Amino acid sequence: MSAGTPRPVAALARTALVLCVVVATATLAAPSALAAPPIPVRPAPAQVDPVEVTLDSAEIGSEPGTVVLRGTVTCNVPVDAVVFGDVAQVQGLDIARDFFGVPAPCSSTPTAWTATSFGALRVFLPLPTYIEVNAQYCVGELCYTATVTETVTPTPTDAGTSA
Repeated sequence: MSAGTPRPVAALARTALVLCVVVATATLAAPSALAAPPIPVRPAPAQVDPVEVTLDSAEIGSEPGTVVLRGTVTCNVPVDAVVFGDVAQVQGLDIARDFFGVPAPCSSTPTAWTATSFGALRVFLPLPTYIEVNAQYCVGELCYTATVTETVTPTPTDAGTSA
């Protein structure tokens, strides 16, 4: 301070500075005391997956070397979906592999789908088999996809039953 500042003004300035520090400290120490009360927020509704797919069974088909796959597909809106995927089976040093795809009407009620997969260059046997199933539908440029992967051993079809 300069020599010309009267003492009462200097004391007032110090008091104002101390008061500012006290208010700032109180604000930082207890911000909730100065904050507005929280606005109640409703919890968000549970999210429903736009599309779901299951693989319910895999069995050796009635045609030699085929695998018949069955499952369901469910969508949050009525649409035409597609169920597609691949099947791969290691047989020693070889691999039996195939891709499949079937159209499936889809709604909020699970809809059954069936696909028959033929081994490309090799036939499928009742051995552990990797299966990937995808379900997809598109609205405009936006597409929704669900995937399920499993390793299963296809069961042989009974002689009296057809697939």
